[in-house]
Amino acid sequence: MTKKIRVLESIRQGMVGGGETHVYDLSTRLNKELFEPIVLSFTDGEMVTALRDSGIETHVIHTTRPFDTKVVQSVISLIKERDIDIVHAHGTRAASNVLKAAKKVGKPVIYTVHGWSFNLNQSWPVKFLRKQIEGYIARRTNLNICVSESNRSTGKKELRGFESIVINNGVSLEKFDHSISSFSIATEIGKKEGEIWLGFLARMTFQKDPLTLLRAFKIALEKKSNLRLLMVGSGELEQEVREFVTKERLHEKVKMLPFRADVPAILSAIDIYCLPSLWEGLPIGILEAMAMKKPVIATRVDGSKEIVNDNVGVLIEKENVDEMAKAMIDLSSSQDRLSSMGENAYQMILKSFSVEQMVEKTEGAYQRIL
Repeated sequence: MTKKIRVLESIRQGMVGGGETHVYDLSTRLNKELFEPIVLSFTDGEMVTALRDSGIETHVIHTTRPFDTKVVQSVISLIKERDIDIVHAHGTRAASNVLKAAKKVGKPVIYTVHGWSFNLNQSWPVKFLRKQIEGYIARRTNLNICVSESNRSTGKKELRGFESIVINNGVSLEKFDHSISSFSIATEIGKKEGEIWLGFLARMTFQKDPLTLLRAFKIALEKKSNLRLLMVGSGELEQEVREFVTKERLHEKVKMLPFRADVPAILSAIDIYCLPSLWEGLPIGILEAMAMKKPVIATRVDGSKEIVNDNVGVLIEKENVDEMAKAMIDLSSSQDRLSSMGENAYQMILKSFSVEQMVEKTEGAYQRIL
C-alpha cells in the first residue's frame, strides 16, 4: 500500500478566523486515501477543538511571538515523530515559526499568503520591516500560494524575486446552505417585519475597521429608519465599538454578539453583509455570505475587489464613511435588487469559489512538490 503523504498544516492561532477556517476546510476535506493532514497551532482555541472533534490530529505548541527560537526544537520533534512529508504554513506568523525547523530536517515548505502582513496604512519603518520578513520567508520556501490574484500582484511588485501560484479560498455549500432557516436567530435579535439588517461578522480589529461601519450606519439610519446592524465578533476594538454605541444611543438599533459557531444561521437572518476592511487576502466571510445569497458592501481592497462587483454588491473606498452610508441606503431601498444580487452571488460561488475546487488544487500542489 502506498504511504500517505503526511502534511503538517500550521496556523498561528487556535481561535476562529479566515485563515483558520481555510485550514479546517482543507484538513477535513483532503483525500484521506492519499493524504494525512496533521495540524499544528501556536495557541489553543475553538478551532483546535473543532479540528479534534472532526478527527483531525491537532497539536498545540504555545507561542504568540514570530520567529520564536524557543519552539524550533519542539517543531522539529513533531516533524520527526509524525514522519511529516510536507510542512504547509498558513500566514506569516506560522511560517516564521516552522520554516527553520522544516529546513533543518530537510522537509519542503509551502507558504500560503492569507493577506500580506504589510499594507499602505503602516508607517514606512513598519512596512519596510514586514516586507523584509515576508521576502525572507518567501525566498526560502519551496512553493508560495496566494489566495487572490491581488496578493500575488502585490508580492511581485513589493518583494524581490517573488513567485507564486494562486489558489482561491473556497466555501462549503453543504455547511453554508442558503435554505437554512433564520427563524431562531431572527427571534434572538428581535428582527421585525420591514427591517433591513446589515451584518458584520468579523474580528473587531484595526484591519476590519468596524468603527467606520458604525459611523456610516449612524448616517444611513437618519435616512432609513428601518435599518438595523448586527455585529458578531470580538477583538481589540470591541470596547471602542461598545462606547460608540453607547455615546450615540444606538442600543436599540445595533445588536452585538460574541463570536459563535452558527455562522450560516446568522447569515441567513441578515439582509446585507458588510466588510469595511483596510486590507484582505481573499475574505472567506464574503464568500460565506455570498453562498447564503447575501449581497455585499465591501471596501475596494485586495481580494475583496476580485469577488465583489456591481452584480453582487457595492465596492467603496476604505475609510469612506459617506460612501458606505450611501451604499447602505441605496441597497436597502430595493428588495428586488437585494434578491437579484443575492442570486448572482450564489451563482458566482458555484462557478468559481467552491471548497472542492480549493482542495483539489491544493492536493495537486502537494503532489507536485514531492
